Amino acid sequence: RLQPGDVPVSRLWDSRFRSGTLRTEPRLRERYLVLAIVHHPDLFQDVGEILAGAEFADGEMEALRQALVACLTAESALDAEALKRHLSGRGFSETLDSLLSADMPKFAQPGASFETAKSGWQEVWLSSEDGLLQRELRDAERRFAETFSEDDLARLRALQRELLILRGHADDLTERDG
Repeated sequence: RLQPGDVPVSRLWDSRFRSGTLRTEPRLRERYLVLAIVHHPDLFQDVGEILAGAEFADGEMEALRQALVACLTAESALDAEALKRHLSGRGFSETLDSLLSADMPKFAQPGASFETAKSGWQEVWLSSEDGLLQRELRDAERRFAETFSEDDLARLRALQRELLILRGHADDLTERDG
């Protein structure tokens, strides 16, 4: 049960590895997600399905995301150096050089432990999803206020449920609905 002042986050999130990236701009979050995979390709086993279904706003990062997914789906045993060579061979040398020379949070750095990389990646991903859902929820609230339609109410309730689930409050839903 949450106490007053608690921040609702997924039960998967481990506060010991908090990276402090929750409030970063979306394009930086995309870079951090990609960098964590580049430096820790074994992380793809845990987050590959999520990454494969994602769509990045930055065209360059979207192309690199697609290449990462393709490389690691075809050859899951690649280490960081082999992955960088594969991506460079696919025309991403300049993009990688730019990414690897930029500042990055600890979880996305090469020396981070697997647990730190995974927890940081999840934190950034969840913050991205949370922000998207909140925007959709605001839009749904405005739309329902204008139309008062059953369809718009159903959409609003579905988004509210999805946001609660994302934040780790699925148990609260069963208590309310039961």
